[in-house]
Amino acid sequence: MNMRRHQQDWNELARLDPLWVICSEESQRDNLDELLESGRREVDDVIKYLEVSAADVQFSRALDFGCGVGRLTAAMTRYWTNVIGVDIADEMISRAKRHHADNPQCQFILNEQSDLSCFEENTFDFIYSNVTLQHIPQKDVIGAYLREFVRVLRPNGYMLFQLPTGVPILRRIKLRRYLYRALSLTGVSPNFLYHTLKLHPIKVVQASKEQVISWLSPGTRILDIRGEGRVDTQYLAQKL
Repeated sequence: MNMRRHQQDWNELARLDPLWVICSEESQRDNLDELLESGRREVDDVIKYLEVSAADVQFSRALDFGCGVGRLTAAMTRYWTNVIGVDIADEMISRAKRHHADNPQCQFILNEQSDLSCFEENTFDFIYSNVTLQHIPQKDVIGAYLREFVRVLRPNGYMLFQLPTGVPILRRIKLRRYLYRALSLTGVSPNFLYHTLKLHPIKVVQASKEQVISWLSPGTRILDIRGEGRVDTQYLAQKL
């Protein structure tokens, strides 16, 4: 995968619409407080789920993979002592640092690699990723990141991540993505393409349950799979 192209896409989106592109609800387009509140609600739901499905999860250090402007990273600090958010887009990381400068429990790191070599093995108690892996254009890179999740988790640590096992046919065609690419090559401005024509460069990738399990094995046990066959499929796994 051309990581530079992928990074450019998300930097461009961060300049065009840093809030909406992360959490696609029109009501949050220009409302940072509302966006952050949605992050708190999501993390509260995660905690309720973990209380039932991963009751022995530790709350020392967590990773928010694909943090954007820190919508979830900040919310996670209400439970974890230290939370690190990583993102491929330096525009997102810069905004996250500004928005959460008063929260010493947050740290934001730009990661331009197709791995997590910026972290040592056995670093995190918990890894969370939502609406991020699905946008990585190549499956082998998604698999590489999942194997890295296993590497940087501490023994008995947990990961909870979303990756579609089913995407509606119209989203798989990726017409808006192709039009965005073609028109941008002719010199049409990204602002016009995105805000007026409602086009974007985002790709949505799906992977079968069997493929995900193969990426995580050996070294983990899958504890739960929610929403199989849907875009919002979510996996809970524990490092052995």
